[in-house]
Amino acid sequence: MNKRMLLCIGIIVLFLSVSIAPITQGVLNETSNSPITKGTTLYVGGTGEGNYTMIQDAINDAYDGDTVFVYDEGSPYYENLKVTKSINLIGEDKNTTVVDGHQYSDVIFVSHSANGVTIKGFTIQNGGDDKWGDAGIDLRSNLNIIKSNIITLNDKHGIYFISSNHNIIISNTFSDNLYGIYGESDYTIIQENYVTNCYRGISLKSSLHWTIINNTIINNDNAGIYLFGGKGCSCHNITIIGNIISNNEIGIQSNEPGINTIIRNDIRNNQLGVGMYDSGSIKENNFIGNTRPAVFCSLSNWRGNYWDKPRLLPKPIFGTIFIFIPWVQFDWHPAKEPYDIEGVI
Repeated sequence: MNKRMLLCIGIIVLFLSVSIAPITQGVLNETSNSPITKGTTLYVGGTGEGNYTMIQDAINDAYDGDTVFVYDEGSPYYENLKVTKSINLIGEDKNTTVVDGHQYSDVIFVSHSANGVTIKGFTIQNGGDDKWGDAGIDLRSNLNIIKSNIITLNDKHGIYFISSNHNIIISNTFSDNLYGIYGESDYTIIQENYVTNCYRGISLKSSLHWTIINNTIINNDNAGIYLFGGKGCSCHNITIIGNIISNNEIGIQSNEPGINTIIRNDIRNNQLGVGMYDSGSIKENNFIGNTRPAVFCSLSNWRGNYWDKPRLLPKPIFGTIFIFIPWVQFDWHPAKEPYDIEGVI
């Protein structure tokens, strides 16, 4: 093969690699979020020779790719942890392996230098309220997995994100926090969590490309899911799908201009089911037993929802446009029976 042919092949390969890269960016799964290397395991608690007494001491001695495994013997651990490395922090049993921040600062702080951290198997409680961002877990890095934890009794946030993108939050229980999950970040999956007894269950500010899927969000004082903007930015491309959202003051509220999708959720027994103050698509949801099912002040697409009972005629939805002009939108093809939506119990 001559040099001219080799040069042509090289140019083609370079072109293909540049073209394909944008397609694969932003695809999230647990495999892609796993640590790049497999390191050693450092043990905390228990009776093994050389085991650490303090979790922070083990974190300090760990390297990227290592695992810090924490036994429940020695629990509760009264510590405020700082993670600055890409490690796995694993508890023996989420019900009995307790990290308690004694109502001071963050219980676990993950710094911007620690991408790809996994936190699994803990009760994380008693974060403080000295500053706005105090949380059970305060995330400042990317590509993290927070899985199978109980995150409770934190004075501010269960999990707080800021400039922390491409995360997976899966199979956790959030209870009795001010905010269960609060995010100012992009490209995050919130999946199969149970969120209850907070002021707001999930609250997003000026965030892009979140998927909130198959969660149960119940008994929150203000809102189950609350989307809002700031400084000219809005929550945009938020997909809310397959959730049970019930017994909140507001089921879902979307406040700022942005194109968001609310699909196949069971929205019931809230004072207000959905408040749409932006444009979006609201389709194939169950609206059952809400004091007021829905209200809007921007034009949206309402399609195929179930409204308390089988309907043959279109369902009118009352609201306003341009802030103060009364208006009516219609779900032209409402569902004749409720959808089967399970969330997570």
